Amino acid sequence: MERAAVKREKLSAAALAGDEDHLGALPDDILIEILLILGTRASARTSVLSRRWRRLWCLLPAFEFGPEAGSHIIRAALAAHEATSLRRLSVFPEDSGPGPMAEWLPVAARRLSGDLLLFNLRPDLEGNEEIREGGIGDEFLDLPCFATAISLTLNLGFLTLAVPPSGVFARLTDLVLRDVRFCCPCELSDAISSPRFPSLKKLTVEDAHGLSNFTIHSDSLIKIVLKKVKGLRLLDVVAPSLRVLIVFSCFADVSVGSQFVANISAPKLDSLQWINAFDPSTVRFGKMENLRWLGTSYFYVYGQGDLMNNNNPLRLLQHFQFDAIPTLSLALAYLPVIIDHEYLMEDMTVLPDIVFLNLTVLANGHCIGPSLFHVLRMCTSVRKLKLVLHIPDEQQAAWQLEANWAVVLKEMTINFYHSISESTANDLCKKLLSFSRPEIRMKFYLGYGEPAAKREKPYSAAAAIAGGEDRLSALPDDILIQILLRVVTVDAARTSVLSRRWRRLWCLLPEFEFGPKAGGHIIRAALAPHEYLSLLQLVVNAEDSSPGPMAEWLPVAARRLSGDLFLSNFRSEDNDEDLGFVELPCFGSATSLSLDLDFLALTKPASGVFTRLTDLYLCNVRFHGPCWLGDAVSSPRSPSLKKLTIQKCQGLSNFIIHSESLLQLDLDDLRVLRCLNVVAPALKMLNVFSCFDGEPTANISAPTLEILVWTDTFDPSSVQFSKMENLKQLDITYFDVFGQQADSMDNHNCLRLLQRFQFDAIPSLSLMLFYPSDLTNHEYLMEDMTVLPDIVYLNLSVAPYGHVIGPSLFHVLRMCTGVRRLKLVLDISGHLELAAAKRRRRNLAAGGGEDRLSALPDDILIQILLRVVTVDAARTSVLSRRWRRLWCLLPELCFPHTASAASIRAALAAAADESASLRGLVVLSMGAGPGPIAEWLPVAARRLSGHLLLFNRQPERDSEEEEEEDDEDFLDLPCFGSAISLSIDLGFLALAVPPSAGVFARLTDLALRNVRFCGPCELGDAISSPWFPSLKKLNINKAQGLSNFVIQSESLLEMELKSLKGLQQLSVETPALKRLIVHSCFGEASARRPVSMISAPMMEILQWADAFDPSFVRFGKMENLQQLATSHFCVFGQEDSTHNQDCLRLLQHFQFDAFPSLFLTLAYQPDIMDHEYLMEDMTVLPDIVFLRLAVLANGHCIGPSLFHVLRMCTSVRRLKLVLDVSYELEEVAVCGSDCFCDLPPNWISEEFVLNFLQEMKISQLRGTEHEMAFVKRLLSWAASLKEMTIKFYHSITESTAKELCKQLLSISRPEIRMKFYFYRGVHKVLYVPED
Repeated sequence: MERAAVKREKLSAAALAGDEDHLGALPDDILIEILLILGTRASARTSVLSRRWRRLWCLLPAFEFGPEAGSHIIRAALAAHEATSLRRLSVFPEDSGPGPMAEWLPVAARRLSGDLLLFNLRPDLEGNEEIREGGIGDEFLDLPCFATAISLTLNLGFLTLAVPPSGVFARLTDLVLRDVRFCCPCELSDAISSPRFPSLKKLTVEDAHGLSNFTIHSDSLIKIVLKKVKGLRLLDVVAPSLRVLIVFSCFADVSVGSQFVANISAPKLDSLQWINAFDPSTVRFGKMENLRWLGTSYFYVYGQGDLMNNNNPLRLLQHFQFDAIPTLSLALAYLPVIIDHEYLMEDMTVLPDIVFLNLTVLANGHCIGPSLFHVLRMCTSVRKLKLVLHIPDEQQAAWQLEANWAVVLKEMTINFYHSISESTANDLCKKLLSFSRPEIRMKFYLGYGEPAAKREKPYSAAAAIAGGEDRLSALPDDILIQILLRVVTVDAARTSVLSRRWRRLWCLLPEFEFGPKAGGHIIRAALAPHEYLSLLQLVVNAEDSSPGPMAEWLPVAARRLSGDLFLSNFRSEDNDEDLGFVELPCFGSATSLSLDLDFLALTKPASGVFTRLTDLYLCNVRFHGPCWLGDAVSSPRSPSLKKLTIQKCQGLSNFIIHSESLLQLDLDDLRVLRCLNVVAPALKMLNVFSCFDGEPTANISAPTLEILVWTDTFDPSSVQFSKMENLKQLDITYFDVFGQQADSMDNHNCLRLLQRFQFDAIPSLSLMLFYPSDLTNHEYLMEDMTVLPDIVYLNLSVAPYGHVIGPSLFHVLRMCTGVRRLKLVLDISGHLELAAAKRRRRNLAAGGGEDRLSALPDDILIQILLRVVTVDAARTSVLSRRWRRLWCLLPELCFPHTASAASIRAALAAAADESASLRGLVVLSMGAGPGPIAEWLPVAARRLSGHLLLFNRQPERDSEEEEEEDDEDFLDLPCFGSAISLSIDLGFLALAVPPSAGVFARLTDLALRNVRFCGPCELGDAISSPWFPSLKKLNINKAQGLSNFVIQSESLLEMELKSLKGLQQLSVETPALKRLIVHSCFGEASARRPVSMISAPMMEILQWADAFDPSFVRFGKMENLQQLATSHFCVFGQEDSTHNQDCLRLLQHFQFDAFPSLFLTLAYQPDIMDHEYLMEDMTVLPDIVFLRLAVLANGHCIGPSLFHVLRMCTSVRRLKLVLDVSYELEEVAVCGSDCFCDLPPNWISEEFVLNFLQEMKISQLRGTEHEMAFVKRLLSWAASLKEMTIKFYHSITESTAKELCKQLLSISRPEIRMKFYFYRGVHKVLYVPED
């Protein structure tokens, strides 16, 4: 005890220098503010100073505990807490289990009235999937009920969490759960539904396990974020108020388990980010008429044709293709190596109708021009484009193209990559300006969004003074402050680094201005020093600010400000998320307050006097209790208030003000005001505009009022004015000249107000007459106006909308013949647009009024109908005669299989002018014959100017029925003169192209599937250049009846022919053709030799997987050929194998040609006992650089065949080996002991060297004995190999993959860079072996 006393005496003497303890004498609230700055741990230590400090730290409203604080310490601190409420609790334990947390969580649940942040630090989680999936032990953490908490953020490090089956989280608005495993007895979805979480606005679940079914019904939720919820199978969301939904990587493993199901019902949703698996048959979205933002997963520009990741964004885009969504966020990704991949952008054919495109590109050094061009040409109506490039160097060519395409571009902003140096940025700016146009405003930013033009090097006093004396710093403070006032606040603050003289000088400025980048702590730090000095003006322009940051500096500003405050908060996203409220402190010395909070909640202080406040402006504010606004602005608390403006505010249902000083009161768009009581003896001007909801009550006592503007509801029984003997000007609401007498609420208000003042002598009257655009079914209402006040000056405004104004003006003027001055304003429709819109909404809400929606022009109504599905749009035809045929003018139509041919024809033909263009037509039919399709197809041909998708699904029939099909019944293809794309799948109906069909002038893509051709005209003659002058892509798949196909086209770039049964002659003359695929078209070649002539000098890719005989199949010169693919070659079989002969002849034809790439496939039969080894027949290969070799092994030894191929192409530089390409075989086939597939054995003993091979990839490696033996030999042959990539088969487990990696590393050489990939679910994962 004595030592403690001595210690306190020494501490007190050292701190106070022998003087009295003035610090301890301060009141509790000030000392608590000091302790909050020190932190919880340091604050607790002050308890040893004296009895005064012993329990003071227990009054802190916020606690924070680090890893060193044990659970017993946290519990003891919470139990000792004596404040009325705990606003914030932050706990950062390390490797904590459920038991220690359970010690203090129940105590926290009882005390907490604000935010909880719990973050369990787990260093062992990185890469440890066993802990992530299995958790830690069998214990679980029981979450108690936080009845008064507002926000819970729990990161448990994959501890198991149980949500209690009872208790109501009454005030909780935000719930964040990360790294959590869920367990019973209570399902999470049951717990967080509305009855138990009635105020929940925002829910985030991230990196969670054990949540297989997630069904939530909530009336309050505004935002849901689900990320990496592993094992999720059922997602059912019913949230009427939901605005934002983000689902990211939750259904990642659907390919290895049961199919997932998702059902989303969120009618008010305006932002959807679905980066996940998507299948419209299992994922169902309800109506989303307010959807404004759509985000998809990455789309791979290059890859395999059946890439699952691409199917998800394509299906999502197709789902929303007919919706008008303002903003689309799309991401394109390039793989690092794309040599053996296909270009996949052509699969993306539709985009929604958008205005703003946010396009992100992960380029990996590749050219981005083709992919961006493909996307942008599908959305030519976009008005705003944001392009984010994740590439090392921006390519000049891409920017050049963009500048050329954007012919009406007005402004272009470029943010350089953060690692770009300033000198490099200057060079790039010059290049970009060189091919920009003068009318484009160019902005360049360097670094993290800082304008390059405003970047300044640190100020150097020595350089500025040039070695002389610092005379500037010697000036007195008042002069230096006047100098600093000439620069902006940020630049003034930077002078603090010059010297000690300047360090605090800028804090003495009487005026401050802060921009969006200044956080709340920065503003507070600037205001806090020298609080005894008055501040004449403070301007704060915030962006996306919440109440918390504002609360940091507002109290300090209230103490310092003696002049004007301008606070403006701009929120980039419109949402109703409850962020808490801003508590406005008492500005005792301020003269003017202007607050625009963008609908943040505001509460007035319960006490304090705004002594000098004269002007108060409140805009975009939501009022929050416990204090009425009227009490705060009345005379006792605002004795000097002269002007009060409240505009576009919410939550103000009752407004009662008694003010002796108020001169002007403006109330504008308060929406829900029901009671207005004004007692203001000095009031001169009152303006009330669109404030009242329902039947209001108003009492105005302003005996000195001179100007009254009342543009709102008026009923003398509920709205009462006292005597206004000084009234000089009266402005009233709009009066409709024509309309429905019973439903014109605005006219009733106007007439009642005129009657109220009919016997008063008012010098000036302002009156507005309004004409509707369509007078049909309307009555003349001017006769209802029978009295006007005794006036001298009349201000008469008219919105005629082209109608005759004489009768209405005559009616008004003959009632005021004593007027001396007249002002007539004509055609004020633009000025009245906003007010008229508000008036229409009010009338419609009341259930009456004129049908002004039908009065809108066709183009606007069509845009409205495009927001709903075609079936619902058609239902509007029963509304009235005006709507009967309107839906038929839609530019995009989609008909399901339930729609009859007659209804489709009626819909297409119903337009007043059938030449009206149709951008998109989708028809899905079931078992339709040629007759029903022929009913509507000619009408569609005349109207279509975009894309046609016709899919006719037929019941399955055997081949005999198909051959016996009667050819007399066929479908005549009409001429689509303006269409761009036709995709027709007829289910093997007969199709005829007549010789005089016409010219398909704009058609670029034609796809015909499951078609039987017939008729007098050959298809080749029909689609040649004269009839199809713009055709670029032709696809014919599974067709019959096409024996001769002769085509001559100047425009064709790609042609794909697959399974054309009975084809005997193929003649192609296409000078521009780049790609040709012929697969299984000459199936009966053994009976009659096919004849084929291919003339395509620009050919780059040739895939010929069909019969080939150089005496019957002739290719012209192909000097640009880059890639050749053949049909598969059987390693074992009969010596006279026709299939092998076709492959060998094709290789012999190109044996002397040098082209970069060859695709070759080797196939083994399951049983080869009675077969011969045929590889010796393959004696030549072309001169190639890249070889893609695929092997269907069926369990046999692959060494002899691969050895045979590789020793014929020793100059190859890149090799890709795909093993076991049959994905249907899950079990590895094993050949018998008597199998001779390993013969001949020369591949084991004979040596040769692949001197040029530097890069090798092996895919689908299972690690069988045969495969590993060949890989070992392959490494011995590849003497110059630098890089080897191995991708294991998708069913190989992680442990097996790691064992195989060890074996492969043991037979590899140190100089070879080895990369290993295995599959975890559907995701390919890079495995890095341990050293």
